[in-house]
Amino acid sequence: MPHHCCVPQCSTNSARDKKASFHKFPPAGSLLRKKWVHAVRRKNLNLTSSSKVCSYHFRDSDFQVCSDKAAKRRQNTGKRRLRADAVPSVFPFDVAAKKAVTSISKKESCDSNFTCGRRC
Repeated sequence: MPHHCCVPQCSTNSARDKKASFHKFPPAGSLLRKKWVHAVRRKNLNLTSSSKVCSYHFRDSDFQVCSDKAAKRRQNTGKRRLRADAVPSVFPFDVAAKKAVTSISKKESCDSNFTCGRRC
């Protein structure tokens, strides 16, 4: 059964994207779980055992490479594991919000002083 990312505006699933990894939410009642839920910003988020967040919502620094000994034991040399304290922090809605703020501020500066040289 394919995994799906529960982050709003993310359509990553394991059937289409073989490079993505999927991560379960931390245990119920933990502070880390509360941080994940807050970070995901999904209204009416109903967490189940199959609720997952894909690797695209974590920074590279949120991962660690398995040690050689551990990797040999699991037969997955070079695989990355999510750090125990990692919180998802890369979201499409953050990018959209930054673009909206940037375009508004550029337009306001053009409208107010006309120094950019473009027609606004």
